[in-house]
Amino acid sequence: MQFKAHKDCKQLKYIMFASYALKLAEPRLIYILMVHIRLITSLACIKTGKHIGFYKTIEKHVIETTKNSSAFQNEIIIYISKNRKTKFKAIENKLLEMRRNKYEVIEDPQVREVLKRLI
Repeated sequence: MQFKAHKDCKQLKYIMFASYALKLAEPRLIYILMVHIRLITSLACIKTGKHIGFYKTIEKHVIETTKNSSAFQNEIIIYISKNRKTKFKAIENKLLEMRRNKYEVIEDPQVREVLKRLI
């Protein structure tokens, strides 16, 4: 993705979406990307360390977009921990406090496939 050339966070989200859609290249997976854009954008923020989206900070974006889903929170917690993204430890701690169910996971195989390919 060409994140360095663009500074507008909203513009970066659209660039990320277009880039990820091209990478997936399958209508059914692009649909999954669209449906779960909030989760994927949150993970992309953490993966790249760049603020992508409509909220003012990465932390605000991740918290707001995952607040109603323990499965999404758990996915991000696991990603931060597994990939040693220590810069985002505060987000991980906040998500640990917020989650309602620590055992809820994303089980949809199509969502898992999209995440595996992109993140």
